[in-house]
Amino acid sequence: MADIAARPTSTADGTAEHIKDQTKAVGESAASAGRDVMESAKEQGREVAAEAGRQAKDLYGQARTEMTDQARTQQKRAASGLLAVADEAARMADRGGESGPVTRVVRDASGRIAQAGRWLEDREPGQLLDDVKRYARRHPGAFLLAAAALGVVAGRFAKDLTGASNDDQPTVRADA
Repeated sequence: MADIAARPTSTADGTAEHIKDQTKAVGESAASAGRDVMESAKEQGREVAAEAGRQAKDLYGQARTEMTDQARTQQKRAASGLLAVADEAARMADRGGESGPVTRVVRDASGRIAQAGRWLEDREPGQLLDDVKRYARRHPGAFLLAAAALGVVAGRFAKDLTGASNDDQPTVRADA
């Protein structure tokens, strides 16, 4: 009888050992799968970060190119405007016919404006910015005075433009 009682114990021990081995195998398999998933996630994260970096670099380059093109267009427009003003001033001086002091001042101003227009026309936006920075470092007082004068002129010009556009619109009365 002692043999009969021992058999269930050995069978139970064998089943328990088998379950323990199965559990250990499942645990190792899960851990291995977890490591694989973690490694895959890291790799995909690196790829996403690299792609985001490439796209950001491309976007920066594209934005810089567009801004440079816009600056160049505005610079050329300003140069053309200066040259047109210089031509008009020269024609006014020529129509005056006399060589009085006012005519000389207008001709001199016309020549200086044309020179400024050609200087502006011959520069790239980056060169223009560098030239302005250099001038500001060498002559800070003159630069601030010129910037203030340009600000006043631009403000008056903008005010005149908005005033002209408001004059074109009908007035609406609040009590109507």
